[in-house]
Amino acid sequence: MAQDVGRVTTGRLWLLFMALTAMMWWVSACGPTYPNCDTDDHCEGHENAYCLQGTCSQCRQNTHCQEGFQCVAGACEQILNWCKADGDCTGKQRCRNNRCGPECISDADCSDGMVCKEDGTCQVQCVVNTDCPDNHNCQSGRCIRQAQIADPCANLAAINFDYNESALTTTARERLRNHSECIKNRSSAVQIEGHCDERGTPEYNIALGERRARSARDYLVSLGVARNRLSMISYGEERPVKYGTGESVWSLNRRCEFVWK
Repeated sequence: MAQDVGRVTTGRLWLLFMALTAMMWWVSACGPTYPNCDTDDHCEGHENAYCLQGTCSQCRQNTHCQEGFQCVAGACEQILNWCKADGDCTGKQRCRNNRCGPECISDADCSDGMVCKEDGTCQVQCVVNTDCPDNHNCQSGRCIRQAQIADPCANLAAINFDYNESALTTTARERLRNHSECIKNRSSAVQIEGHCDERGTPEYNIALGERRARSARDYLVSLGVARNRLSMISYGEERPVKYGTGESVWSLNRRCEFVWK
């Protein structure tokens, strides 16, 4: 009788051991309980689908988040001041490189007659002559030296180009038409200097600067300026008018300058 009881007890213990072993195997095969994880597979089917440091999280890198959001400690957070266009920004702010910023960084960002103030807004520099320093007059909202007003041909303004282009823009053609009258009414020759922004190899930019100078020269010749009064040189990226990066700087450096000789 005692032997039979012992056999039953041993059998039950054996069955219990086998059940526990099977349960442990099943838990091991199924992986950690959500939200714990070892791989992304353990997070499959849940809202937080990426395994980050042992926990199922909303994201592991920025590409896991929607546009305008970034991954911070496993959660997608909206990027401060993120934008796609100027209309996404408040007030007079402008969208640059997907961030809302000041209306202007330099005078080139403002329309004619406006200047970029220290607070990043475009404003007229002056209203009346008394708003300007000595020997300056107020003209179209800007303070201009009297000598420049007396002789508009004293300094021939630069023309600018689109990125990687040597074709003349409408604005450049209008400016060159004014330059042609100045050059034809003087006996001095003019050197046309081609410039580029910092992008591209030095060799490429020298060639691009030369093409820009040639475009300006050929258009002036078509307007009646004698070819032998125009010389050309390319400086490529070597002489930027402004240092820095970004379109507001690069657009100023893509230019041709005109120097009386």
